[in-house]
Amino acid sequence: MSVWLFTGPEIGERDSAVQEVCARAQAQGTVDVHRLYAHETPVADLVDLLRTRALFADAVCVVLYNAEVIKKCDEVHVLTEWIKDGGSRADVFLVLISDSVSIHKRIEQNISPVHKRVFWELFENKKHAWVQRFFFQHEMRIEQEAIESLLELVENNTRALKTVCTQLSLFFEKGRRITAHDISSLLVHTKEETSFTLFDALSKRDLEHSLMILNTLLCSKDVAPVQILAGLLTRSVALRIGTIYRRTKRTLQR
Repeated sequence: MSVWLFTGPEIGERDSAVQEVCARAQAQGTVDVHRLYAHETPVADLVDLLRTRALFADAVCVVLYNAEVIKKCDEVHVLTEWIKDGGSRADVFLVLISDSVSIHKRIEQNISPVHKRVFWELFENKKHAWVQRFFFQHEMRIEQEAIESLLELVENNTRALKTVCTQLSLFFEKGRRITAHDISSLLVHTKEETSFTLFDALSKRDLEHSLMILNTLLCSKDVAPVQILAGLLTRSVALRIGTIYRRTKRTLQR
């Protein structure tokens, strides 16, 4: 069967499991990967996509998020029927994702137990070990007090931890011993950075602060590089228009 169900709040380890499934699909050759959301994608459209053979790819991999919202009888029936009939196709991979620990029972019952996994939040000691291991792999050290500060400021999942730890590893040099002061001064200061705050730092010619903000934005899953450029362009255009307006106003007042 080529259908998986990954549930639970630990989205970091869950992301890794999804990547493993996508890697299995890529082993077949060229793969069309689709990342969809159940509240935006009708089940009928999802099944049509799964049934249609890709024209220029050897396999199709569909990752469907928020699978817990599939509750209507007709939608559940359509999806379970496809799982029974088409879920064994070797060139089609479907991964159902939910932050909840379960989805509709009829759907779950048709998925092989070996393809179902619940990703629970890590215990505190495991999160400590995860952070220490990350910085060790990046040739850095981090104090216990710094780990405590980090865990207090970051969302309780390894995806968020990885994003922030990557930001720190890019900002500090190798061999650094990261302290609680480093954590508070950097993370609290950069928590709400946007392309607009980046523009402000650039306009002040503050290279260090600009690079710090840029690292924060690039490490964020919510901001694409093109969005950063669009934000900078918007501020540049607004600044230019403001300058032209002020000059025109002064000219007319003469």
